[in-house]
Amino acid sequence: MTTPMSDPQAAAVRDAYRPGVREYREAYFDPSYAPADTDILAAFRVTPQPGVAAEEAGAAVAAESSTGTWTTVWSDLLTDLDRYRARCYQIAPVSGQPDQLIAYIAYPLDLFEKGSVVNLLSSSSATCSGSRHCGRCGWRICACRSPT
Repeated sequence: MTTPMSDPQAAAVRDAYRPGVREYREAYFDPSYAPADTDILAAFRVTPQPGVAAEEAGAAVAAESSTGTWTTVWSDLLTDLDRYRARCYQIAPVSGQPDQLIAYIAYPLDLFEKGSVVNLLSSSSATCSGSRHCGRCGWRICACRSPT
């Protein structure tokens, strides 16, 4: 007999709601991702905190500027977060700046309100302060491409 405590499906749901800090790279860093024609692409100059891996810092930018700051609630099971999450698909060093990197992020178009540049910019670049992954300077958006 399966009880709520031993049911694997129930355990997975229970684990999703555990408090604490999770690594972003598991869900937001995907070097095999090929950006879709409909993705909004952005390049961010990032200064990771000492001891934070480049992949984790890039994933933090993708997470914090998309679905990573959404509070986990039961209704998450009703929303396909994969449809809305951004992905860091490439990391590159900054020439002459060994403490910095460029994180290339792909945002699904559905993440943003249609026709709202304010929504796009505030979501992708204004949520960068206070991240535990990046230094005082955090990250800056360097380039952006939207679908035509």
